[in-house]
Amino acid sequence: MRAITLSFLFLAVAACRTPGSFTPRTDGVDVRDALEPLIQAVRAAPDDRTAGEAWSRSLADLGMPVEGVKPEPLGKAIRASLPQLESVSASGPSEAREVAAAVGSLHGRSVTARVWLAALRDDTITLDVQPDRIVLNARSSAAAEPRARRALLARAMSSSLLPPTSGSLGPLAGVVYRQSLCAAAALSVAPGGLEDDPRLRARLPLLARELLASLDSAAPAQVDRFFGATADPLLPRGSGAFLSTELGAALIQDLGTAEKVVRLTPGEFRRHASQALQRLAAAP
Repeated sequence: MRAITLSFLFLAVAACRTPGSFTPRTDGVDVRDALEPLIQAVRAAPDDRTAGEAWSRSLADLGMPVEGVKPEPLGKAIRASLPQLESVSASGPSEAREVAAAVGSLHGRSVTARVWLAALRDDTITLDVQPDRIVLNARSSAAAEPRARRALLARAMSSSLLPPTSGSLGPLAGVVYRQSLCAAAALSVAPGGLEDDPRLRARLPLLARELLASLDSAAPAQVDRFFGATADPLLPRGSGAFLSTELGAALIQDLGTAEKVVRLTPGEFRRHASQALQRLAAAP
């Protein structure tokens, strides 16, 4: 049986979801916009050096001090990012609360989170989840697209509502549980917001078989094989995240709604994940 495509799934989720009786609160979502004062300082800066110094101060306030970098190149980079920073600053606070309401509705629990809108130096880091905050990097190329921002926020907020897996799932299964259920939330809250990878999709059956064979491993090294930067001939970079998204989509197909997926216990997930991976591994 051919696996349902993500594009079809997005339409199915949007058409089939019905709101539940739970009304989530969003007053527990604290959004700190670190972009607005940075934008004002950079706009007022007479040259690249002053703009770079303003960005350095902003990063230091976030606990990410810049060391050994001249302010001039920083200033050029942050000035080039201003249009995107202004867009995220204008829409980010309302987006964060809207996503929190949608995620809370899925889980049947209100989200409590500190969301920081910031401009980080590394363009490749879009979302950095820390114990006490979610940092959305407004400079990332992915953050330029509203659906991608919503998907990233949905994944992070959903993760904060999931139960611990220690003692019930192994290291790899625990990570896949969290990543897959968060992907299911993102697919529901922000259809089309998760990137596809045609290169990995072409290898989906092989990757699914490898995950199925490794899922119950007690070796922590398996987590790095699928989600880390370790070179593995069977697992190209990004395989773990891609498989988790595919598994989240497959679980929505199997269970009928994203609400049912994100509320799976670790024990329930193990059984459903095995069945879904078997189907993905058998796809032509």
